[in-house]
Amino acid sequence: MNIRPRIDICHLKEQRVRLTLPYLAEVQSDTETTIASKITARVLMIKPVGTHVRKGELIVRLDAGDLEAERMGLEARIAQTQNEIQARRAELEALKKTHARNA
Repeated sequence: MNIRPRIDICHLKEQRVRLTLPYLAEVQSDTETTIASKITARVLMIKPVGTHVRKGELIVRLDAGDLEAERMGLEARIAQTQNEIQARRAELEALKKTHARNA
């Protein structure tokens, strides 16, 4: 018995191939970025991990309530100090006039 191997012949032709298999993948950056705040505040909003962001885009929003209250308190102290300076200048001018009359 003489067994011959089966050989299939096909004719090739050049054509474009369209990929139709979808792939689900997660891309990770080779660099990590650490984000830190110089103040202690409650986080109101943060972009989810994996969100595409652009330069200058807001990624975290902090509660500025405490800072705003502190700023208003400091502005009040500045105004009070400016009033005290003005009062001391007026007092100095009055003393200069009294000194000039008595000299």
